[in-house]
Amino acid sequence: MATEFDLTPPEVPEPTLFDNVLRYGLFLAAIFQIVCILSILLPSKSSEPMLQMKCTNMDLQLNIARRSGNSLS
Repeated sequence: MATEFDLTPPEVPEPTLFDNVLRYGLFLAAIFQIVCILSILLPSKSSEPMLQMKCTNMDLQLNIARRSGNSLS
């Protein structure tokens, strides 16, 4: 009852250009998703000063001009 097994490796076709583009595109998409998730989870140190800098000098001048009724030209 000794049967011989075929131990030769199966024939695997060479990857095509579409296979390579798909493979590397999926890797890049996964890396991009990880970076996006990490940017949400890890707080940045400069987020609070950026919120405080929203009001610029020109905004202040416009607000003062609106309150006084003058227009800046």
